[in-house]
Formats: sequence, structure tokens, C-alpha cells
Amino acid sequence: EDLSSSLVKMAKEQFGEIPIHIVAHSMGAIPAVALAKIRPTASITLISPAGVGRTIDTDFLNELSNPRSALTIAQVLGRMTNGPNGLSDAAYKAMFEILQKGRLKDLMRSLAGPSGQVVDIRNDIAALAKDIPVSMILGHRDRIMSWSEALDISSLVAVHHFVDAGHMPHWEKLPDVILLIKNMIK
Repeated sequence: EDLSSSLVKMAKEQFGEIPIHIVAHSMGAIPAVALAKIRPTASITLISPAGVGRTIDTDFLNELSNPRSALTIAQVLGRMTNGPNGLSDAAYKAMFEILQKGRLKDLMRSLAGPSGQVVDIRNDIAALAKDIPVSMILGHRDRIMSWSEALDISSLVAVHHFVDAGHMPHWEKLPDVILLIKNMIK
């Protein structure tokens, strides 16, 4: 809710009541869907969205929210892509310095519990798809969440599959993802 209220305020300040196109990734899908429910929205594109199934790599969340070292960050983030992620040692070190302060602990606890994801935005996505274009971009090599759990939300949701991408299709298949988003906002 805190993320949603901040997004609502920012969107109103920046765009007033003009319908906006929303693109969100992973946990960002949760506040993005909440935003789309309460303000004029032209379309929403969700990339590897959280909240559409039960499966989640809780070890990934725990290690990211309580890292032991920059090496831990490198290993954890290595699970996000289906190949090298292109991040440098300096980037891992900078992330470690930020994440070791516990910035993600509460967020991670609010997303997952002992039986998997605790947030469910499936019904909200289905309801949005009745009024605006909704698309999801899913990587079949996603090791953080199960892409297949998102397939039965609504036949009104356009689902785009990247069979050789992980949790970060927008890193791994950037030109194709950009083209999908451009086509969505025409």
C-alpha cells in the first residue's frame, strides 16, 4: 500500500487525470495494478509479475533482503537471467552496501510467506483487462517465479512468451520487449 499511495501521488502530480501507460516488473506489478485500478490508465504491461501465482524462490528473497557479501548479491542476481546479466563487480558492491542496511526486509516479508507468495493480484488483472489493454511478458527460464501460473488469469490478457529468457526479459530481449511495449501504447 505504501508503494501504491506514492505512485498515485506521483502520477497525479505528473499527469493529472490524463490516462497513462503503465509498465511494471516483478514486485512492481503489485503497486502498478493498484494504481491502474484507481486512476485513468490507457494500458498496463506486466513483466514477470509477482502476485499471479504461489511459487516464488524464497531463498532468493531472503538472500537479497539480508545479503552476506557482494558475492552473495552476484550469485543471487545470477538467478534472474538465463545467462550473464552484465552487471559489474562495482555494481554488486554498490548493491550490497545498500541492501545490507535492510531496505528490502519488510517488502520481502509482505510478498512471501512459508507457503509462497501471499499477494494475489490475479482478479484485479482480470478486471482491468475488461476495460483496458493488459499484457504480460513472461520468461520461460524464470527461476524466481513460475511463469506458467500466470496463464489462466483471463483470455483478455495478452501474454507474450520468451522461451529463452529468465526473470528479466527486458534485459535479455530488450529490442523485442521495447517493440511489444511500443505496440501496446499505439
